[in-house]
Amino acid sequence: MSAAISVIMILGFIVIYNIIIEIYSVIFRMTGLTKEKSLFQTISLLTNSGFTTQESEIIANNKLRRRIATLAMITGYAFSVVIVSLIINLLLKLNMEQADNTLIIVLISFAAFILIMIVSKLPFTRKLFDKIVEGIASKILKKSKNNNVITQLDNY
Repeated sequence: MSAAISVIMILGFIVIYNIIIEIYSVIFRMTGLTKEKSLFQTISLLTNSGFTTQESEIIANNKLRRRIATLAMITGYAFSVVIVSLIINLLLKLNMEQADNTLIIVLISFAAFILIMIVSKLPFTRKLFDKIVEGIASKILKKSKNNNVITQLDNY
């Protein structure tokens, strides 16, 4: 794999990682967490750091949130392995003779990455994305037959 393809893949995985953070954040908000807490807990779960804070009890005490947290931890671990292996592959395959072509491709990829990140932070894009994720997640969550009244009150 060439260095340019490795850089493009790393930038692509960063974009995908941000999308996954947003998806899990929306799902946690659907269980009753605030936007700030859901985002913090999602990042903590995906990066395997900070989840042992006192605020993690709001996830550990709820069965649905525990299941979502488990999926987030597995997803975060899988992405960490993929990104680390891509970076190692990039460093091993780095060839200085192809530096000119690689630099142009990397700069174009980086510009596209910045553009995607800017567009993803626009309020319209965020609202549309949240609406789509909430629609999909609500269909999945409604299939759960264990709707406990105490759990529902705990969410609110």
